[in-house]
Amino acid sequence: YINQKRYEQAIEPLEKALRYDWKRTQRARMHFVLGQLYGAEAKSKASRSFEACLKFRPPYQMQFQARLQLARMFDGQSMSNREMQALLRKMLKDVRNQDYFDEIYYELAMLSFSLRQPEEGMELLLTSVNCGGKNTVQKAKGYAAIADHYFDEREYLQAQLYYDSCAQLIKKDSIVTGKQTFA
Repeated sequence: YINQKRYEQAIEPLEKALRYDWKRTQRARMHFVLGQLYGAEAKSKASRSFEACLKFRPPYQMQFQARLQLARMFDGQSMSNREMQALLRKMLKDVRNQDYFDEIYYELAMLSFSLRQPEEGMELLLTSVNCGGKNTVQKAKGYAAIADHYFDEREYLQAQLYYDSCAQLIKKDSIVTGKQTFA
């Protein structure tokens, strides 16, 4: 079903498969994929799946991505704002995450904006784009978010500068389409 891009239909067989006895890493992977399948339509179910994935102590890269997905799915129900911020800030202390600091700062910024703390959000976004990550798509997302904020504040000259920076990073043939990739 996933290969056929019939994501809604892939959920039920995966949920049934979780009832069987699998190795720890396989169960973690199934929960991770299930969280991706639930996605934004069912944030609370997705969050529970990513939390279940973390309980099985998956390989490091999957742990990192599950924590990031938890931040993206944050709805204030499964954990408090402070707990989510603490989780992300703890990720910043881990040296293994150094190449991903831009993504972590970006998620912290989005959390700050959702908590109606725009000054802190802007500071974190600027840190995100300036921390030297190699991910140009992430840097472009950061520039676009900064530009959107300035545009909303009617600071059009500032917005134009950041939109221009964003456009410089994104090539015509590599525009982000929101296509979902499953681990």
